[in-house]
Amino acid sequence: MTLHDLVPWTRERFAPSRSPAREDNPFLALHREINRLFDDTLRGFGAPEAARFVPRLDLVENDEEIRVVLEVPGLEQKDVEVTLTGDVLVVRGQKRDRREGADKKERWHLVESRWGAFERAIQLPCEVEGERVKARAEHGVLTVTLPKAASAKPQVRRIEIQS
Repeated sequence: MTLHDLVPWTRERFAPSRSPAREDNPFLALHREINRLFDDTLRGFGAPEAARFVPRLDLVENDEEIRVVLEVPGLEQKDVEVTLTGDVLVVRGQKRDRREGADKKERWHLVESRWGAFERAIQLPCEVEGERVKARAEHGVLTVTLPKAASAKPQVRRIEIQS
């Protein structure tokens, strides 16, 4: 047994396919069930970020607005919530495990997809007009557009040069 075998969040990722002859062994079935119970219990508890679903984001600013773009593949609109409190934008949601509710006759040989609850809090670089904020989800990408407040927009004033 190696250290790799003891780390619960990597076990599913590199699980070898099982042969049908080994499926009949009741001790192996018990061993797999105990491992699954520990995996389910410990999932997300101290697991590294790579084991959880954490949407990646881009933060873009121009003179008129701030745009936050998050990658949320496989999520529906009802699975995501966007809130703005002061200068902090919070995006939270949940990506469901595809194995939940799946046919019990199916044997999953490899699981690399990530799932679980997530929350991203983004401190905005300037004041925005909260009542004009818009969010749009399309093709697995959530874009939140935050118009800048008048006080945050750069004030350009042309200065006349005297001779």
